[in-house]
Amino acid sequence: MIEKQMDEPSIYAKMDLVLRTGKLMVECGADTKRCVRDMLRTAAYLGMDWQKLQLHMAYTTIMLNVYEQGKSYTMFCKCYRHGVDLKTNLQVSGLSWQALKNKYSFARYDKELGLIEEAVNKPLYSRCIMSLGAGLACSSFCRLFGGDFIACCFTFLASVIGWWVRFICMRLEINVYACTALAATIATLFAFFSLSWPLSGTPWHPMVACTLFLIPGVHLINAVDDFLNNYLLSGMARMLHGSLSVVAMTFGIVCALAICKKPEFTELTIMPQSLYFSQGVAAALAAVGFAIIFNVPKRLLVIAALGSSIAVCLRNFLLVSWQIPLTEATFVGAAAVSILGFILLKSFHAPLFVITIPAVIPLIPGVLLYRLLYDLILINQLSPRELLLGLQNGIEGILVILAISLGVTLPDVVAHQFIEHHKQKQLYKLLLKNNLDSSLAQKFALDRASKRE
Repeated sequence: MIEKQMDEPSIYAKMDLVLRTGKLMVECGADTKRCVRDMLRTAAYLGMDWQKLQLHMAYTTIMLNVYEQGKSYTMFCKCYRHGVDLKTNLQVSGLSWQALKNKYSFARYDKELGLIEEAVNKPLYSRCIMSLGAGLACSSFCRLFGGDFIACCFTFLASVIGWWVRFICMRLEINVYACTALAATIATLFAFFSLSWPLSGTPWHPMVACTLFLIPGVHLINAVDDFLNNYLLSGMARMLHGSLSVVAMTFGIVCALAICKKPEFTELTIMPQSLYFSQGVAAALAAVGFAIIFNVPKRLLVIAALGSSIAVCLRNFLLVSWQIPLTEATFVGAAAVSILGFILLKSFHAPLFVITIPAVIPLIPGVLLYRLLYDLILINQLSPRELLLGLQNGIEGILVILAISLGVTLPDVVAHQFIEHHKQKQLYKLLLKNNLDSSLAQKFALDRASKRE
């Protein structure tokens, strides 16, 4: 349907629309390069020349400057929340393409964007389902670490309780890091008290797995991705936010251990010692749990589950059968699911990141990261050997996150020119179809523009 063109909107109205697009992307967990690309595509739809447009992304603030008819216009936009909502990212990313294809009027685009903004507070899944998703993800991690069925059940209950504690604290507008610490404390205490029922042969595993739904895996992956794309300010802010979340979670665990006797759960091995079919099932269920938390559309849950099963099983096979180190094995697993998703992308009718992010989250070494911080907090009680082991855990965890980020971005790196050529060719045709004067100036230019900060 072709919309009838309305009166030309003011430059301020256009800039506001571009900023609102970027704000939605940032607040819902998109990496900076994707945010910039979508903002530039929106600007192209509005007939704005990217050569006269400057963007500055600082994670909490977006600044847009436009030079037009001898005048310079500048607007700012603050980003207050930093969650993960892949459904919203999917909708915003598709809106600018739909606007170009169907020749939306400015009023139509503004209305559609407003509907997406309103839907942010109305997730696809109810709060109860999301809490069950957190429990499902953590109990699946418990199984991946070698826990038995009873341990998985205790982990499930502890994680659900922890999720509700965090949700209630967030509704009360308590500091986000305090919410994370309190949720970790309550979940860990429940997991510890489950030891009163000696029903499990792996009683300490719930202590390890019950707080992993709090690990900011998407933020850490996006931080590395921003570094790789030279968005250093945004990358450092994301990394700091993710690190503080891990610190808060660790502090909550330490508070719980101060109440009860100190267990030896920090020395439990989390690496697979043998291969089981249940590992693939557990990885799939973990991906489904995180996909629910991340608000992934229902039609993509099965795809994310299959991708995670492939990634984890391949990693475990390389670890157990070929004794390949964890970092290299994780890279291969993440790269395999990313490449497979890229090959089958047209069948999904969704951007690749919506599928790969939930699929690779079970590869995140959250346990290694909080073990490092746990050891640093209790450094006066550690022997030199225990301190070195803690540092080894932390360094290995950081390298694994880097490996995951590189694996996820591999298709973009290898097939970069082909992907961008196809996208810019499609964009150029749509701009010509809409008879925009800036079409020639913007031909094959958005990729180059998106590298500027």
